[in-house]
Amino acid sequence: MSQEVYVKEKLKLIFSCVLILICLPYFVTYCFQGEPAKATVKTDESIEIAGILASQVPVTVEEEALKAQAVIVRTQLQWCKENKKEAPKPLSKKEMEQLWGQEKYYEFYEKMIRAAGDTNGQVMTFGGKVINPSFHKVSAGMTRDGSQIYKDTPYLLSVKSSEDVLSEDYLSVKFFTKKEFEAKLAGVLQNKEGSQQTDDKSEEKTENTKDENAKEKNTKEEEMKKEIEAYLDTFTIQRDGAEYVTELEKDGNPLDVDAFVQAFELPSPCFFLKEMDGHIRIVIKGCGHGYGLSQYGAEDMAKNKKSYEEILKYYFSGIKIEKMGKH
Repeated sequence: MSQEVYVKEKLKLIFSCVLILICLPYFVTYCFQGEPAKATVKTDESIEIAGILASQVPVTVEEEALKAQAVIVRTQLQWCKENKKEAPKPLSKKEMEQLWGQEKYYEFYEKMIRAAGDTNGQVMTFGGKVINPSFHKVSAGMTRDGSQIYKDTPYLLSVKSSEDVLSEDYLSVKFFTKKEFEAKLAGVLQNKEGSQQTDDKSEEKTENTKDENAKEKNTKEEEMKKEIEAYLDTFTIQRDGAEYVTELEKDGNPLDVDAFVQAFELPSPCFFLKEMDGHIRIVIKGCGHGYGLSQYGAEDMAKNKKSYEEILKYYFSGIKIEKMGKH
């Protein structure tokens, strides 16, 4: 073999080895992980959905739970458009940077964009119509049946969401003196005069017991306990199957449940009134109205390898997940 041929063969061998070294990582990646991930394409829709997702869920949420929320957002937008209702607004870039920090903005924003892209065009329908999807942070252990309360919502059936009891937002407690309670209730009661009369009586009793000795103080505490128990007996509460309050009355006067929840700053309309240590104790279960998807429950299902389709079909009974324009 001539020197020239030898050199050519040597160069071919070197070139082949270099080519193999260059291609080997791509070959290994393809064999074990499939095709390399493609860059997420940003569309006007995905940008809008990502901005809304940023306002509705934490960035730590599981991928499948995030995809479920992306379908909810798209469904919300389409329902609002069809029914001429105001749609949820996306956060701006500045607001997202303030929420996540500038150093994490692009990483977290890409995660939101990816969830929108992975569910491209998908909405929830029932009977051929886009639904009005509801969601909340944490249920009281079961979601609420809205099919008999809200018109045209047969998909809002009560389902178990038992893992919600493990959430740090599942249970909360508030304490009020009788006077504090009555002051907040005054703005809710339809009969304002009755509320004011009760306040006056409470103040008068306080003045008469200022200088009691220890024995009299114990007697006063026992009397206060009985007084509060008698006071709470004047409330009538009706609940649904998930224990959320549906009707509330004071001395036969109806109270607006939503107004009561707002006045007392309760995280949920699933609440219980009870006397404790001379105070009125309000125990609250859950966070949010309790209808539709529980975000905590969806997160738990995602951790247990449930797909976003399975999550949505669990919390919204009988729905279909379809591309817009095909329903």
